Amino acid sequence: MDLNNPDRVHGEVLDYIDVVEDLLRRETKEEAGIELGNNFKYLKSMSFIRPDGIPVVMVKLAADYAGGDVALEEDSFTDYAWVNTQEVNKYDCLLGIDEEVAMTIQLFEQKS
Repeated sequence: MDLNNPDRVHGEVLDYIDVVEDLLRRETKEEAGIELGNNFKYLKSMSFIRPDGIPVVMVKLAADYAGGDVALEEDSFTDYAWVNTQEVNKYDCLLGIDEEVAMTIQLFEQKS
């Protein structure tokens, strides 16, 4: 986000549009080498306290795949897998990931 170039100005209020979506696109490209499309869907939110005492609010979104070959960021990831609702259970995942995979697939199978 370029603070010097807002998308809209309403008096003294500066609007920056699609900041979260742009961040997700950029980070996904940097960390996984793939591109996300423009179809973002809300999954859920959660909050937690990190071990160092810092509170975190996490908003989980699903996005459509736009292209690119997976190229994992060096020293960040060791492996990846494209999975469906059955295959995700073959992996030792974070609690709730299987539900989120199912939610994502269901959201994108629905007619928009």
